[in-house]
Amino acid sequence: MKKHLIFLIAMLSIPFSLHADIIVTNDGMILNGKILERKPAQILFGNYHGTFTIDRSQIKEIRETGSFQEDVLIYQEMGKAVDESEVKINYQAGVEKLEDTKADKADEAIPPASEYVSLLITPFYTSNTGKLGSVMPYSAGATIIGDFPLRRMRYIESTGITGIRSEAGYIYSKKGVKTVQGPRISAGPLWEFPFVFKGVRGSYAISPIAGIGWYTIEGRTEKTAALKWNAGVITGPVFYFKNAVFFPQVRFDYIHDGSVPLYGFGIGLGAGVRFGM
Repeated sequence: MKKHLIFLIAMLSIPFSLHADIIVTNDGMILNGKILERKPAQILFGNYHGTFTIDRSQIKEIRETGSFQEDVLIYQEMGKAVDESEVKINYQAGVEKLEDTKADKADEAIPPASEYVSLLITPFYTSNTGKLGSVMPYSAGATIIGDFPLRRMRYIESTGITGIRSEAGYIYSKKGVKTVQGPRISAGPLWEFPFVFKGVRGSYAISPIAGIGWYTIEGRTEKTAALKWNAGVITGPVFYFKNAVFFPQVRFDYIHDGSVPLYGFGIGLGAGVRFGM
């Protein structure tokens, strides 16, 4: 009667979701902890001593218990010597491993990067080369990058393109009285190559872009402004932390000019958010 009373108290004292588990093997071994995953031929089991894969053919009995106290009762009913503190440690470790397993599965269920729309703000700095390298040695600016998925468009899949990258921003280059600056917009195809690095999900992204800008030029005989086309390449690893996005990048910029085009190589750092489709 006393054992049944203890069992009832244990069942009512903890949440149902934190059940412990007991596995009895064919050779009489008793394991307490948590079942982490059930497969047709195997059981993935975890406790303080580690994570184990047990063939179902080697299992004599599985008991889902309400708490580690109930596990202690089962050991006693089977006539096994039991250390209550060890049973509790195995149970708590099993719960932690189960929570980690559920978190991993939730991460795996997250759609890949190409299923999201990403918006980032990206300051950048480039070193100019060519004829303008000695006249205006650097350029700086900021852009808003928008990545839009194309994964569901079947005729695109054969090319490996995962999305369209668009960019709107401002570039500024100055030395002394000489200045080139102006707003511009660009767009181009996006290729992504997913990876996982130390538990962090990401993708390596590369995108050639082209567009137009309204550029103001000072330092010649007079100030001029004109519409010019521009092109470039943006590449680098993109890291995802839930809905946050970080994009350290290498950039190549080109602004066309009939007499003195601008070439720039540099870096940028994008940060923003993404929205599921």
